Amino acid sequence: MTKKRFFSFGCSFTKDWDCPTWSDLIGIQFDEYYNLAMPGSSNTLIMQRFIEADSYYNFNKETDVIIIAISGLGRYSFPLTINDKDFLYSRGDLDVSQSSVFDTEEVRENFEFVRTKFWKKRYSVFDSYIAVKIMKDILSARNITHKIFAGLDYKIYI
Repeated sequence: MTKKRFFSFGCSFTKDWDCPTWSDLIGIQFDEYYNLAMPGSSNTLIMQRFIEADSYYNFNKETDVIIIAISGLGRYSFPLTINDKDFLYSRGDLDVSQSSVFDTEEVRENFEFVRTKFWKKRYSVFDSYIAVKIMKDILSARNITHKIFAGLDYKIYI
């Protein structure tokens, strides 16, 4: 019998640091469970993690079920280097988000630069659309069982 695998992608509503989420409740029903969500993720970061996971796990229709919880349309993830370590910085919707008291001065400066000088709301909506379309097209083309849903309330974007 073939092992069934479940993959989930999204933001903190999919993977919280210390609480079970909808993904955990579904995941326990499978032979293998991979929650590849990351708190604060933009849809572009979700897509990047999806493509990376596909490269590693080779998604296929015989064994895999994939659920993607789309994140905020105003979210943006950007690279930072701190103490010679590279990582992607994400912290929710840039329209309403602020840097954290735990951030270093360098992180605060980069966050404010991206939020005020680089990021544009209209582009982020388009960017989210493209990210979701790419994931949907890949899954549909391979006939992989999947669901994509809005993980957040989108009323703030209307």
